[in-house]
Amino acid sequence: MHRLHLLGTAHLEGPNGRLTGAVVQRHRLALLALLTLARDATIPRERLVALLWPDHADRDARHLLNVSVHVIRKALGDEVISTEGGDLRLDTTRLPSDLADFRSALARS
Repeated sequence: MHRLHLLGTAHLEGPNGRLTGAVVQRHRLALLALLTLARDATIPRERLVALLWPDHADRDARHLLNVSVHVIRKALGDEVISTEGGDLRLDTTRLPSDLADFRSALARS
């Protein structure tokens, strides 16, 4: 199973250690972080584009978002990010994170 680490240096781990390559590029990790922060809520694509690529033309930024989602799904599984209309949601059961663990610990205390 894969795991997202956001506390400290952001990175992804797989069964054999840290992942490398296209899936861990800065904007892709930032996309996963934003979706993780949303918990189980969806985030509109327009909002993600504005946050991640504010200096790009809308068409180019949407393309970059689509490519990022494709790369993440290819590396982590199609079910990790779901699409609901124009919104995206992270399935946190398929990609657990240290942030979710931290939130759970806070809620228990």
